[in-house]
Amino acid sequence: MKRIRTLSILVGLLILVNLGLVFWLLKPPRRPDSEARAGARIQRIFQFDDEQMEQTRRSRDRHKADLAERMDELDELSIAYYTSTDSLAKLALLNQLLEVTQMIYGINDRHFEEIRQICNEDQLQHVQGLIRSLVLRKKQ
Repeated sequence: MKRIRTLSILVGLLILVNLGLVFWLLKPPRRPDSEARAGARIQRIFQFDDEQMEQTRRSRDRHKADLAERMDELDELSIAYYTSTDSLAKLALLNQLLEVTQMIYGINDRHFEEIRQICNEDQLQHVQGLIRSLVLRKKQ
């Protein structure tokens, strides 16, 4: 009786270990840090030196922080718009959405202008391609 119980516990443990192994093997591989990949991509395309990369990182961090605030605001206004049943309230919300969208475009434009300022003459040719790839990346 004691032997059967010991074997049952052992079989149960082996099943748990096998399940853990299966889940571990089936999990998707981790992708490298997206910011590190973006930085490496910018360095490769623009051939920035270390100082330019630091300036780019600072600009990207400011851009990300400014954009996060506006995106949160955009999300809240969007929810309010789609859940509202009042036509006048929806019109007012549309105007607010327009204002926030204009702010977002201004934030993006300021960031791209900072990137242009970081570039030397030879590197400026890559800014248009960067902007295009960033705008279109959601479609890919």
